[in-house]
Amino acid sequence: MSSLLRTRVLALCVAALLLASCGTEETGSSVPPVTTPETTSLPPTTSSEAVLSTLLTELLPVLDPHPPVIDAPSPITALGEDLFAELDNTATDWWYDRVKSDQLGTGYRPAPNAITELLPRYNGIWQYPDPNEPVLFMTMNCGHEYNGQTARILDIVTEKGVPTAFFLNGQFIVNAPDTVRRMTAEGHIVANHGMHHRMAPEVLAAEGVQAMLEDMEELASFYHRETGLPISHYVRPPSGRFSERVLALYDAAGYRTVFWDIAHVDWLIDNQPDPAKALAQLVGELHNGAVIILHPVGSSNVVLLPSLIDQARAAGYRFASLDEFPETHIQP
Repeated sequence: MSSLLRTRVLALCVAALLLASCGTEETGSSVPPVTTPETTSLPPTTSSEAVLSTLLTELLPVLDPHPPVIDAPSPITALGEDLFAELDNTATDWWYDRVKSDQLGTGYRPAPNAITELLPRYNGIWQYPDPNEPVLFMTMNCGHEYNGQTARILDIVTEKGVPTAFFLNGQFIVNAPDTVRRMTAEGHIVANHGMHHRMAPEVLAAEGVQAMLEDMEELASFYHRETGLPISHYVRPPSGRFSERVLALYDAAGYRTVFWDIAHVDWLIDNQPDPAKALAQLVGELHNGAVIILHPVGSSNVVLLPSLIDQARAAGYRFASLDEFPETHIQP
C-alpha cells in the first residue's frame, strides 16, 4: 500500500471513530470511496458505526497484510531424548549408482541395500514403489535465492502443469517471501529443508533429539508465521545426510523423509554445466518412479527445464505429486 493511501485510510478510520463516539449519523452525504488493492469500496450512505466496522474489517488487513498467527503445534514435545537410542546414528550421505551407458532408460537405478531397506521402515521416499508405473516426481532444493531464478523455475512448472515439491530453508523464505507464497498459491508443495541447514546426525550426537528436530520445527514455525499456512510433512535432510535414528525420529515427528535418484551437478553458481549436456544426461537417466532433484540457483536448469519436461512426456512419463506415494512402515 502506498503511503498516501495508508494515510487516507487511517484518516477515515479516525473520522469514523469520532463520529461514532458523538453518536452522529450521516444524513444523505456520501462517504468518499476508498479503493484497496482488492477494489473494496464503501456504500454511499451508512451509519458511522458501520463505516468503522467496514474499515476495520476490510482495510486493516491491507495495512498489515501479514498479521501474526498462532504457531502450529509442534510435534516434537512428546519425543524424549532417549527415543530410539538403540538405533544406529552413524552419519550416512545419500547416494546411488548412476546408470551405465548401456542401461539408460532400462529401469530402476541401484542403491546400496543397507540404505534403501531402511526407508520403507520409516515411511521414507526415494523411488515410487511400483516399477511398472511411468511416473516422475519433480523436487527442488531452495537454499537461497539467486538472480530471481526460482521465480522463473516456478513460472515453468506452473505453466506446464508439473506438480513440484520445493524444499526450503530459512534463508530462502527471508530472501524471497513472495515467491514462497506463490508456490502454495499455484498448487505446489512447500517442504522442509531445515531452518539453518544443520547436519542431523551430528546435531543429534552432540546436542540431542530436541536440538536436531528444532532445525525442522523452527523452519515450520517460521513458514507458518510468514504465510499463515502449515508447511507440508515432507522433509529433506540437509546435504542428504542421515542415519537410521534420524529417519526414525523424523517419522515419529510426523515427517516423511524424501531423497532422490536423478540429479546433476547444478548447485555451483560459478561453475554451471552446459545446459545441452546436462539435459542429455537427465533425459537419458529417466526411469519409472524417479524422484528428480534440481537446484533453482543453477542457471542451467532455467534453460533446460522446459525441454526436460517436454521430452519426458514425449517418452510416455507423467509428472505426479509426492502425495501419490503410499505410506510405508515395513519392518524387516
